[in-house]
Amino acid sequence: MSDKPTHILLVEDEAAHAELVRRAFEARNNQVRLEVAGSLSEARARLADAPALPDLIIADWRLPDGEGMELLAAQPELPAVPVVIMTSHGNERVAVEAMKAGALDYVVKSEATLVDMPHIAERAYRQWQMVVERKRTDEEIKRLNQNLSRRARELSALNQAGQLMASTLDLDTLLERLLEQVRGLLDVEGASVLLRPPDSDADDPELVCAAIAGLNAEMLVGKRLPLTAGIAGWVVQEKCPALIADAQHDPRFDPLADANSGLITHTLLAVPLTYKGQVLGVVEAINKSDGTFDQHDQAVLEALCSSAAIAVENARLYATEQQRATALARALEQQRELDRLQREFIQNVSHELRTPLALIRGHAEVLEAGWLGKLQPEQHKSIAVISRRAQMLTKLVDDIVGILTQEERGAHKEPVDMAQIVQASVSDLQSVASQARLTLAAEITTDIPLLLGDAMALRRALDNLISNAVKFTRAGGRVTVCLSHNQDTVTLQVADTGIGIPGDQLHRIFERFYQVDGSATRQYGGVGLGLALVKEIVQAHSGQIRVDSQVGVGTTFTVLLPIV
Repeated sequence: MSDKPTHILLVEDEAAHAELVRRAFEARNNQVRLEVAGSLSEARARLADAPALPDLIIADWRLPDGEGMELLAAQPELPAVPVVIMTSHGNERVAVEAMKAGALDYVVKSEATLVDMPHIAERAYRQWQMVVERKRTDEEIKRLNQNLSRRARELSALNQAGQLMASTLDLDTLLERLLEQVRGLLDVEGASVLLRPPDSDADDPELVCAAIAGLNAEMLVGKRLPLTAGIAGWVVQEKCPALIADAQHDPRFDPLADANSGLITHTLLAVPLTYKGQVLGVVEAINKSDGTFDQHDQAVLEALCSSAAIAVENARLYATEQQRATALARALEQQRELDRLQREFIQNVSHELRTPLALIRGHAEVLEAGWLGKLQPEQHKSIAVISRRAQMLTKLVDDIVGILTQEERGAHKEPVDMAQIVQASVSDLQSVASQARLTLAAEITTDIPLLLGDAMALRRALDNLISNAVKFTRAGGRVTVCLSHNQDTVTLQVADTGIGIPGDQLHRIFERFYQVDGSATRQYGGVGLGLALVKEIVQAHSGQIRVDSQVGVGTTFTVLLPIV
C-alpha cells in the first residue's frame, strides 16, 4: 500500500479555492487524480456512482447544501475513506467537533494552507493508515486472547495424544488410542481409520478399514474399499480434507457405509494421514454432538493426524522389519558363505595362475636373452609383448591376493622403518623409471620415527603408488617420493609430472576395478586394483590418503600415518 493518496475527492464550492488546490497538486505530484465536487449532494452522488472509493476526501466545513462532516456520519469510528475538513472561520469548538466526527485533520483555509494541501493530504493519509492498522491489530489481539485458553487446552490434549501414540509400535494399539483421542477432542458419535494396505495394487488401489470406534466394528474392520468409492477415497485421491455438513446429500457419500455401520451419517469430517507427501490413509469423525464441524475442528483433527501419521508409519516399518529380520539373518549367513567361497575360489585361481605365469615369464626371458638362438627384430618385439603382458597378469594376481590377504588379517603390527621402506622401493624401481626415461628421486627428512604396522603391506602400497606414477608420466618427467613427519604423523607423498586426473573422476579412483580411461582403446594398462589396495592398506593402519591432481600438470598422492 502506498503512503500517498493517488485519488482525491475535493468538496469545495469556491472555484478559486478549488483551482488553487488543483495547481498545488499538479506542481507537487502530477500522478494524483483530483476530482472536484461543488456541493455535498454532488459529492455523495460521485461516491455512490464511482466504481471505487477515493483514497482521501478533502471537504469544506460549510457547503451550500450542508456540512462536509456529514460525509463522516456513516462510520464515525473508522471511516472507509479518510477525511480532511477545512474551513474559512475555524475555532477550537469546530476543530473538536470535526475530530470527534472522525476527521483525520482540520485546517483553516488560507492561501498558504491551500498551497500546502498536498503535504496535509499525505500526512492525513499516513495517519489514517496507522489508525486502520492499529484497529486491525487490536482486533487480532482481542481475538487471540479470546481463543488462548481454548487453544492451550487443545494443545495440551494434542501433545498428550502424540506422546500416547508414540509410546507404542503395535499398530492395533496405536489405532485404538488414535480413535479415543478423536472422539474425546471432537465429541463425535463415531470415528474410523482407513489405511492403504502395503499390498495395494497401484493399478487398482484400495483402502482397508483398520479400526472403528462407536460403530459396528465386526461388520467393517478388515473390509476393503476401492478408492473410487466414498468420501474416504476422495480424500486420498485429492490429498485434502473433506468437511461435510450434510452427508446424505453429498454426491461423494456412499450409502453402503451407513448400511454396514448401523448408523446414519449426518455430519462428517475426513482428514488424510499424510507422511512425507504420501497419503497412508484417512481418519473420519462422524456426527459432531453439538452441531456441524467447522474449520477449527478440521485444524484440530489435522494436527492429531500429523502426529498419528508418523506413529502409523513407524509402527508399519517396525512390523515390516520384524518380518524381515529372520529372512535378513538367513540372507546374511548365506552372503558370508558366498564371500568365503568367493575368496577361496580367487585364492585357488590365483595360486593356479602363478605357476604357468612364472613359466611363461621364464621362457620369455630365456628367448629374449638369446639362449636358444638369435632372434630376429620382429621376434624380439613379440617376446617383449609376451613378457610385458605376463608381468601385468602377475601384478594383477598379486593385487588380488594382496586385497584378500588385507581383508582377512588386516595390518600385522610391528615396528616399521618407513625411511628404509622408501629407500628400498625407490631403489628397486629405478630400473623401471630409467626404461621409461623418467627421473625417480626420494626426499627423506631426518629422524623419521618408527611406526607400528605391517612392513610388507606398506611396501606393497608404496610400490603401487610409484608404479602408478611412472606409468602415467611421459618420458622426461619426474616422480618424487617425499617422507616427512611432525609430532603426530608421518607424511608420505608420491608426486609426478604426469598426465593428471580429471577433477570429476578423483572421487572414484580408489574404487576396485575403476579406471580413469575405461575405453576399449585406452592407452594405459591395468584393471584398477592398485589404488584400491593402497587405500585398504592405509586404512588398516588407521591412516588417511588423499589425491590432488591437475590435468597436464601432474598428480600427488599424500598418505598420513599416525605415530603410535
